[in-house]
Amino acid sequence: KGWARHRHKTDRHFVMLGDIQCVLYDDRPESATKGLVTDVTLGPTAPQLLVIPPMVWHAFRNLSSTDALLVGIPDRVYDHEAPDKEVLPVTNEIIPYRFA
Repeated sequence: KGWARHRHKTDRHFVMLGDIQCVLYDDRPESATKGLVTDVTLGPTAPQLLVIPPMVWHAFRNLSSTDALLVGIPDRVYDHEAPDKEVLPVTNEIIPYRFA
């Protein structure tokens, strides 16, 4: 689907089944990690809760040969009247990462 970020919402993700690659890109001007790309593999063999703060770009890819199950636990309810989401295509001029 491509890259996404939320203006106000904090995302929390946990993978129950399969392995999922999550790539994060921080372009927040005030951030100590501005400009960094982080590539994380989530799955049940090394369980962890991934917390993605507001305004950090993120994209997911299923690394498994079967379906994977990612559980999203946002800190805010989705607002259909005013969506808190920006999106970019997988390949773009803003994020310095290319999926293989």
